[in-house]
Amino acid sequence: MASWIDIVSLVLTLTAVAALVSGVLYVIRQFSLWVESTKESLKNKGVHVSQHGMSVKTSKRMDREHYMDATQRGLIKALNTSTHGKTGSTESLPSNGPTNSSRPSLVESEKKRHFSFTKKAHVST
Repeated sequence: MASWIDIVSLVLTLTAVAALVSGVLYVIRQFSLWVESTKESLKNKGVHVSQHGMSVKTSKRMDREHYMDATQRGLIKALNTSTHGKTGSTESLPSNGPTNSSRPSLVESEKKRHFSFTKKAHVST
């Protein structure tokens, strides 16, 4: 026959397991409610999320002319911001002639600027 300490231990163990299981179920339920409210919020904004994927509701259609205009604007912006081949920018081009001794060459200035995150300077040769 089991003593009263064994019965109390069994009751406490079963109570702890039941509390743990109910706590996990509560967290899962809250997470599920949070996901559903987020889906509803996104649906109100025009984004529909399901198990098969996501769809976005747009208010206007882009025809070929608008698409080509947007692509051309993006290409022109990219070309305008690039520096390759611009005249007047001679600092990025290597010099084949003799260098001026008062102005350090590009390689020397790059060596001076190239430091590592440690206290020692890292100079590549």
